[in-house]
Amino acid sequence: MALPKIVFLSVGIALIATAATAQPYGPPPDRDRYCRHEAAASTGYVTPGEAASHEQANGTFGGLLAGGALGAIIGGAAGNAGAGAAIGAGTGLVAGSAIGSENARQAARDVRHDYDQAYYACMDQVQNGPPPDRRYDDRPPAPPPEDYQPRSPDDRYPR
Repeated sequence: MALPKIVFLSVGIALIATAATAQPYGPPPDRDRYCRHEAAASTGYVTPGEAASHEQANGTFGGLLAGGALGAIIGGAAGNAGAGAAIGAGTGLVAGSAIGSENARQAARDVRHDYDQAYYACMDQVQNGPPPDRRYDDRPPAPPPEDYQPRSPDDRYPR
């Protein structure tokens, strides 16, 4: 009777010992913060929502203008440019909204994909490369010097 209890107890201890092995840790917090920053920088700090809004507005506005211009041309040939422009603008608005909606979805997908690719490539370097040189934390950047003069928007792009 004692032998089955010893065997059962031994098997139980063996199972517990194998389950109690150390589990792998996640990435270091500094590496995660660094990779999130690098991934955001790779997208130009544009969120999927911002990209989608931009493309939706472009599609709607472009359809409105193109439809209005085409309607005015066709309406002018028929003798009533104003009515043609109004009808064309309405039709262009609907068509532009539909096209802009698809463009918005694709733009959001692209930004999400670019972020994911950059983030996972960076995190993959945890095993393959050295840790980042700089540390990223949640503190805001230092204020600019007192004699700082911001450039005007016209100075951003050389002519």
